[in-house]
Amino acid sequence: MSHADWFTVSPQNGVLFAGQSDTLIIKIVLDKLRKYPLSGRISENLVFSANDDEKRVYVTIRTVNPVLSVSDESIDMGLNLDVSSFTISNSGSGVVEWEIYGGEDWLAFEPKAGSSEGETDRITVTVDRTHLPEGDHSARLRVDAKDFGQVDITVSLEVVARPQLFVSTPSVVFNSKESEKAFRVQNFGAGILKWQVTNDANWLTIKPRSGETGKEIDIVQLVVDRGDLPPGSHTTRVQVESGVGRQTVSVTMQVPQPVLSLLADEIDFGTSLKPKNFVLQNSGEGLLYWSAELGAEWVSLIPMKGFLKEGETVKMTLSVDRSRLDARQYRTSIHISSNGGGETLFVRMAKTGWINGVIRDVKTLQPINQAIIEFQSEVKQSKSDGSFDCSYLQEGSYEINVSSPGFFSRRGMIKTGSGWGKIELFLSPVAKKTGKIRDAVRLTSPKRIAYSNRRAYVTNQADDTITVVNLDTERTVTNIPLKWDQACVPVGIAASPKRSEVYVAASAIDRIKLVDAGVNLDVREFRIGDYPSECIMGMSKLYVSLLREDRVAVVDISIPARTNRIRVGKQPGAMVVSPNGQYLYVCNYGEATVSVVSLVTEKEIKKISVFSRPDAIAVADSGSYVYVTSQFSGDLSIIGIRQQVEVNRLSITKSPVGVAAIRFPHDGREVVYVVDRDGMLSAIEMPTQAIIGNISGATSAEVLSYYPKTGKFYLIDSLQSTIVILE
Repeated sequence: MSHADWFTVSPQNGVLFAGQSDTLIIKIVLDKLRKYPLSGRISENLVFSANDDEKRVYVTIRTVNPVLSVSDESIDMGLNLDVSSFTISNSGSGVVEWEIYGGEDWLAFEPKAGSSEGETDRITVTVDRTHLPEGDHSARLRVDAKDFGQVDITVSLEVVARPQLFVSTPSVVFNSKESEKAFRVQNFGAGILKWQVTNDANWLTIKPRSGETGKEIDIVQLVVDRGDLPPGSHTTRVQVESGVGRQTVSVTMQVPQPVLSLLADEIDFGTSLKPKNFVLQNSGEGLLYWSAELGAEWVSLIPMKGFLKEGETVKMTLSVDRSRLDARQYRTSIHISSNGGGETLFVRMAKTGWINGVIRDVKTLQPINQAIIEFQSEVKQSKSDGSFDCSYLQEGSYEINVSSPGFFSRRGMIKTGSGWGKIELFLSPVAKKTGKIRDAVRLTSPKRIAYSNRRAYVTNQADDTITVVNLDTERTVTNIPLKWDQACVPVGIAASPKRSEVYVAASAIDRIKLVDAGVNLDVREFRIGDYPSECIMGMSKLYVSLLREDRVAVVDISIPARTNRIRVGKQPGAMVVSPNGQYLYVCNYGEATVSVVSLVTEKEIKKISVFSRPDAIAVADSGSYVYVTSQFSGDLSIIGIRQQVEVNRLSITKSPVGVAAIRFPHDGREVVYVVDRDGMLSAIEMPTQAIIGNISGATSAEVLSYYPKTGKFYLIDSLQSTIVILE
């Protein structure tokens, strides 16, 4: 408890148990301290009583004496002063808090409140005479520190008549087409107003830049020079200054902005050869300067540069040059740049490539009309001159398939480049029946045929005669009887290309009959060996197969007489001489082989295994293969002359009885014909091994051969006693 009134204690009483404590709050009552002396100490006892005990606590407080001090009680702004100041400080102790109020509308001050512990606070006073009438004016400010005092300050000024600056606009805007504008400078006050204009923009000309005005109006001209300024907006500030104030005019100018407009995004020529047009336009303002840059050498543009006035257009002509290009799709760009932006035009085109070709008969080299050409998905026919053309869209290697009735189909490959390709395709013709030689009196039982000086010599087994045929007239000439006192049974026959001699293998009498082709007479015979069956002329000798001796007899035709016997395989039969005259190939009927005989050494150098019972053999002039058939197997064995081995075996027809071959010098292809006993032929092209079957030949067949000098095949039909001609 306490008897002091300048503080209070809360709470005033309470109960505490052992170990507990309470917090008491002492609160100073400032109003009660006013009766005590300043700058001193005040103490009072605070008594705590509990049960029978009592404690005292002294409460002491020190008092302070703030003193408000103001530097000026009057401020005279006079005629021209607009800003002044005074200070507020605390010349006592403690803290003095102050606040300023009062004044008039034309009077402003900052700050309006604050506090001081001894430091000095400066207050700025500002006056505005603008709307004050002439005369003396004053206003009172009060600085209030509440309990620590108040001070009044008088602010006075004098207003006299003077000029007042007025500018007609705060901003001037030039559009892109305007170059001259103005604003007004006026004196809205009294007396003479002196003014001047300042600005540092080099594109703005100001006239006049200074002047004096009373009641008249001054016009300030503004002229802009866009010169080399970039398009867009340009802004500067013009200051109008006078002794009584300053005003700012913002000047904005638009420099014309041309705009490049391309009235197309892409041009696609496709495969067209014609130029195409597009339009370029200046859709903005001012003069547009433009130029074009091409992205590829194959595109050209007219014109390449120029200028366009506002709203003007120009027609552009675009062309493409495919002459040095490959065939494919192309895409490039043309960039057009200008002072009004840039645009890009994309250009597409396709170059169609062309393949020019000719189809010819490989034998005659004549063009083939209406041949079927298959190229990709396109099918067309050759023209009367054998020519054709095909288009393509991408360079590369292409396959062309050609077919024509009466010819082997041909697949050709061509590699194109620069949009062009050229090919000449040769088709191998398939022989067809063109005639026949029939003479029942003379062709009694034809068996074999040989050729010399455009004549054919045919053995007739039934009556032991030789029929002579003129191959130019395709008629029989005569029959030559073979003289002997018993049946000769002529089989093989050979004719000398240099001598007028024909040699006939008379198998029943084991002799060779010599016929003089000049007089068509049997002039002599000589013993050859056991059962001669086939004979063939070499370069200067005659070779005769001796069926029962397993040998081949060699005849020197200059004697004529047998000079050697070459051992070969079992039951030798049909023979051919290689195109170079160095080898003899012999069908060994009894052991399924073909003997290769060197005609230089006159010895067998190799046996080539084939199918069983080979009985017919052929080789083309200048050919690369030897062809062997057998009635028993129905196969065609193909022997490579260079390798001297069987390179392939084809199943052709049942019971083949004859084989003949032709080689086409132009491309080296060969066609071999195999005839069966029913007279039906199959043609095989080499080296493609393409097969065309069921070629009608005769009603039956005995032997098939080819005579290069007539370019024809001759098929002996023994049942009909005719010679069928195929070409």
